[in-house]
Amino acid sequence: MDYTYSVAVITGAESGIGEQTAKKLLENSCHVIGLDFSRTTNGNHKNPNYQLIQIDITDLEKMQKTIDAVHRDWGRIDILVNCAGVTSLQKVDDIKPADWDRIMDINLKAVFFCCQTVLKYMKVVKRGKIINISSNAGKEGGKAVGAHYSASKAGVISLTRSLALDAAEYNININCVAPGPTKTSMTQDWDEGTNKKLKEKIPLGRFAAPEEIAEAIAFLASDSADFITGETLNVNGGLLMD
Repeated sequence: MDYTYSVAVITGAESGIGEQTAKKLLENSCHVIGLDFSRTTNGNHKNPNYQLIQIDITDLEKMQKTIDAVHRDWGRIDILVNCAGVTSLQKVDDIKPADWDRIMDINLKAVFFCCQTVLKYMKVVKRGKIINISSNAGKEGGKAVGAHYSASKAGVISLTRSLALDAAEYNININCVAPGPTKTSMTQDWDEGTNKKLKEKIPLGRFAAPEEIAEAIAFLASDSADFITGETLNVNGGLLMD
């Protein structure tokens, strides 16, 4: 895969799946602008083609102005990857309205408005790739994770399909990746008993590495996926086969 001259915007680019996706695209000559609330010391910062913009993507006005500035500075946005997300292990009875709103604001609302902002530029040039990150829990629901998290990720799948239908006439591909349990900061807080039970359910017997999810994202961002749109790609070791 070759992304020479391509410009990618990745939310949540400083850790986990977002970090590894940025690394993968950078290795293939892509310019990557990471949008993240945090700043880490990951190796992507050593690459001159990586730029981090620290931002709270739920501040929609600031997020939109930031993406506008990226397009103004680079003259193009070829790829958008929505990796930013938060999880919760709250039980149904413990979820408060503020908890619900926080999960939805980051995992679903911000995804839509990031897509909307980037699409106005992609539609003009009639090309582009958008990849949204859902979850196995968005397809099956979740006992290990909160109902609000599962609902937000189900929303990402439906949103991806709606946007793909809207963008198809502009030759823009919009797809989704639904990871199963993955070795990231999100799963580090799960107790060993939960992890053991989940691994026993996965036919391949382990959690995914973030790099493996990044490979799927990079494929969907490439020319090799030009005839794929509105699809949700499971990357879950066989946890869900559909």
